[in-house]
Amino acid sequence: MKHRRTACVSLLFFLLLAGLGGTIYGQTAQVTGRITDAAGAVLPAAQVTITNQRTGLIRESVSNSEGNYTLPLLPPGEYRLVVRKEGFKPTVRTDIVLNLEQVARFDVSLETGAVTETVTITSSGPVLERETTSVGQVVENKAIVTLPLNGRNYSQLVALMPGATPNQGSRATDGVSLNGNRSFQNTYLIDGVDNNNYILGVDTNSTQALRPSVDAIQEFKVESANYSAEYGRSAGGIISLAIKSGTNEFHGSAFEFFRNDKLDANDWFANRARLKRPPLRYNQFGGTIGGPILRNRTFFFASYQGTRDKRARTATTTVPTPAMISGNFGSINVFDPASVAS
Repeated sequence: MKHRRTACVSLLFFLLLAGLGGTIYGQTAQVTGRITDAAGAVLPAAQVTITNQRTGLIRESVSNSEGNYTLPLLPPGEYRLVVRKEGFKPTVRTDIVLNLEQVARFDVSLETGAVTETVTITSSGPVLERETTSVGQVVENKAIVTLPLNGRNYSQLVALMPGATPNQGSRATDGVSLNGNRSFQNTYLIDGVDNNNYILGVDTNSTQALRPSVDAIQEFKVESANYSAEYGRSAGGIISLAIKSGTNEFHGSAFEFFRNDKLDANDWFANRARLKRPPLRYNQFGGTIGGPILRNRTFFFASYQGTRDKRARTATTTVPTPAMISGNFGSINVFDPASVAS
């Protein structure tokens, strides 16, 4: 009983560290801006609150003497922003979509009035990222799961970015060159954790240590130039990936992708030799599930993907005849390849 209690405490401690690590080291977004009144004068000491509409995560800030505020450490998702100050109507902005590593700016102008009245902003144009000089693009989950991917490899979509080309000279099947740099000069991150494969060719042909299922990916961002100094060791680009998380609602998915010889035509050479179609059984399957453990506080998310590949290939080759094996080359023209032009 004592050992079981110790194991439970150790497990809870590990989960706590894992949860904290995701908050501290994750590639999070940030909201900043300035609070003013209708005449444009800055408003210090205004209370700013932002809430994740799916997980209940809350971040709070107070505008400084110049009316500026900052809300850091925001995981990608949909948010609701509320600004309050005594003597002014509260302003509410809903359905704010924050992407991976985005620094969004929302300047708010408060109207004079009672705190019981509320100004709600329900629609607006796309959020422009004016706070950083980074050059990059975010690929959202809808594009990841709907665009055709050979082998369900999300990193193929990196080649769609400006300045990106598949690195044909790389030993890695997912090697991508950004702005002419080699594929090994890129940096891969998963929720802020280094995901580079430093033993390429030993166990895998991938530039990544772990390549998650596309159903488990919330979004990823490719930065090809002018990125933050924290990524200074990378001469190529930064590919930052965010894994989905649990929310206050249970959600999940299931998938099965397959190829089967029953659906294929016969190979031309096999057909000429009157051979049957070679067997092919290729299956990729799995699913995801996430949900709340304690609403607005603790969540879980799990993903699984399996691959089963059984196939045979038809090949054409030349083998020596019995006469050639015995050293009889009388019926064959033998020449010196160094002195004969092809």
